[in-house]
Amino acid sequence: TGTTVTGDVKLLGNNGDDKITVDAPVVAGSITIDGGVGTADVFDINLSDTVDDVEISATTITVMGLPTAMYNNIETVNIDTAGGGDEVQIADTHAGSTTIDMRKPMHHLDMTGATSFTGVSIAAGRTAMVVLDKSSSLHVPTWGNDIKWPDATEPTWSDHRYWIVSMTCLDGSIILASEVRCV
Repeated sequence: TGTTVTGDVKLLGNNGDDKITVDAPVVAGSITIDGGVGTADVFDINLSDTVDDVEISATTITVMGLPTAMYNNIETVNIDTAGGGDEVQIADTHAGSTTIDMRKPMHHLDMTGATSFTGVSIAAGRTAMVVLDKSSSLHVPTWGNDIKWPDATEPTWSDHRYWIVSMTCLDGSIILASEVRCV
């Protein structure tokens, strides 16, 4: 923490379950994250309060103006975009899930591949709105067990490209969700 590195950075988890955190701003030449052989490795990226343009793929996270972070052997990726009018594009996802931070009231997510979503920072009364663009390929999102739909029936995602998902934390573990289909 607090050390400036201008060369290439490799963070290796090796054995066991690891939590690797990268805080912006990052001035390294390149960043490589490898969780190693654990089964619950976590990669956290904490961005600043500025407007961030983020693209997520199955092996990279790119934030405009920062070096691309390459990752593998990671089960959970958490990106905290902090404040600002951020835009997150999901080109593809890793084998784990993509988180929706319930501390942030607004999310804009562009899916360009199949994506699994789950909530983080869940606490009673927190709310978030998600504008979801499934792209012209109409990718189908999947949702974690922490997200509950009315009448226990998840929407049929195949018929529309644009959606607005409203989320409210019932308590510290359950998110109640509802959706509106858009043109």
